[in-house]
Amino acid sequence: MILKDNLLKLKENNFKPHVDTNLQQTVEESLKQLGTTDSELRDDLIYTQLSYWIIEGFLKEREIKHLKEKLICNEFLFYRIGEQGTDSIFKRSFSVLLLAPIMYIHNKKSIFSTEEVRAIINKTVDYMTKEIDLRGHVSGKGWAHSIAHTADTLYQLIDHLNREDRIKVLNVISIKFSTHEYILKDEEDERIVNVLVKIIFKNRLKIEDFDAWLNDLSEVDASLDYEKQYTIKSNIKSLIRSLYLRISFLDKENFNIYLNSLGRVLQVIDLSYYQFIKNDLLIKMD
Repeated sequence: MILKDNLLKLKENNFKPHVDTNLQQTVEESLKQLGTTDSELRDDLIYTQLSYWIIEGFLKEREIKHLKEKLICNEFLFYRIGEQGTDSIFKRSFSVLLLAPIMYIHNKKSIFSTEEVRAIINKTVDYMTKEIDLRGHVSGKGWAHSIAHTADTLYQLIDHLNREDRIKVLNVISIKFSTHEYILKDEEDERIVNVLVKIIFKNRLKIEDFDAWLNDLSEVDASLDYEKQYTIKSNIKSLIRSLYLRISFLDKENFNIYLNSLGRVLQVIDLSYYQFIKNDLLIKMD
């Protein structure tokens, strides 16, 4: 494949374009292959190349704007949205992932208008809401990772979110981690925690909103069969524990109020475990 050969040559040069490299042509050809199932081409070459060119300034502002417009359109971010278990996920998930370096460079240089940033926010949240393919690593095809990829872009968007946006993001996170179709085992929790911690530490999440979100997150539909409930509880506990540990590690003293809420909810989800240990210790003490 010509594109792959060209990108491999660029990789040998640490992805810096050669004198005769046609940047715009390379970008367009890369976008055509963004949804490929060749993980080396998609993950290691196309994404790495484009993100490097964006961040290091090899693409002009108008070229970045053009790239952003393509990525948020129906043929990329919403390409065959609603499918589950098909290869279309790769085009969608890498479209949202490429918005992360685009927003990173905007946060450094302010290349977009307020309206343009608003469009990126709306499209990203809408995509996360509608995406139902939550697979992490796909054997033989590499990373789908829609939750993690969306989290990377949300992380870059946090400073532009209003309270309504933040509530929407929290609600969508709750829905995704309440899935009973997947055990979210590919560190989706850690990538989402990046978003949650940044919101909390920047004092952009009131404790009332946090508690309301936690209460909603911890509710598991008792009418579901045991296996589905078990999967949901596993995903929820993974997220809550990761958030608890991250806050404890980074700044336990100043954000203890959030840790108290997280600890309380963990006990509510699986009180029997905590109560069993407590009672067992009391018996031994007697």
